[in-house]
Amino acid sequence: MKRAWSILLAVLLGAAVVGIGTGYFLHLANLDRRQLAEETQKAKEAADKARLEQQQTIEETNHKLQLANQEVDKAQTAIKTLEQERIYLAQAKPLAPPSASALRGWSSIVSTALGVSLRYPPESKVTTNDQLGLTIAASNTSGTLSQTADGPWFYLSGYDAQAEQQYAARIASSTQVTYFIHGRLLSGVRGDLKGTGKNSSLQAAVLKLLTNGSSTHLLWIQTPPKTSASGKKTSSLSSVGIEDVLSTLEFKD
Repeated sequence: MKRAWSILLAVLLGAAVVGIGTGYFLHLANLDRRQLAEETQKAKEAADKARLEQQQTIEETNHKLQLANQEVDKAQTAIKTLEQERIYLAQAKPLAPPSASALRGWSSIVSTALGVSLRYPPESKVTTNDQLGLTIAASNTSGTLSQTADGPWFYLSGYDAQAEQQYAARIASSTQVTYFIHGRLLSGVRGDLKGTGKNSSLQAAVLKLLTNGSSTHLLWIQTPPKTSASGKKTSSLSSVGIEDVLSTLEFKD
């Protein structure tokens, strides 16, 4: 009987030892598994970070290349424009300011937003003068005096290529013109104003101001309203031409 208990006790002790040993190894195994999982996660995060940094580097490099290409395009465009300016300058028609007597009765206007000043004849008024543009139209006092077909006869704004095309489409039988006015170069097209009839003397021009290889201003001008020589409403009318008004333009340096 005693021997049976001894055997049973030995079995129980052996089982306890085995259980303790197994539990300890399971604990170590769990520790190793958690450590391995943490290291795996860290490795994954490091790989993700490396891929993100690589992608950011690629994107930054592509962005810098894009900016560089844009600067190259700008430089090439500026060079072409400067070359074209030299050609225009050789062909440009100088416009000298009118005499004081010819400008008698004319009004002055300054656009600080656009950096320009000019004189305009009687029977006209400034309708807009802000950052968007400067416009001059026939005044209501012109009565039966001849005036332009529609809207402002003078419009000046910052350069807009689309607007330039729209204005050019309003000119019939247009010809290339270039003017040199107070040291500045204006180039564009001039011709008869569409829709005014064959016997009409109304002309129009759309011009861009060229400055250091860039187009900075856009100018639309039609034949101004007819006025009396004294600027008063009389039956004796005199015509003021496009070039008369253009010759008074002065742009801020």
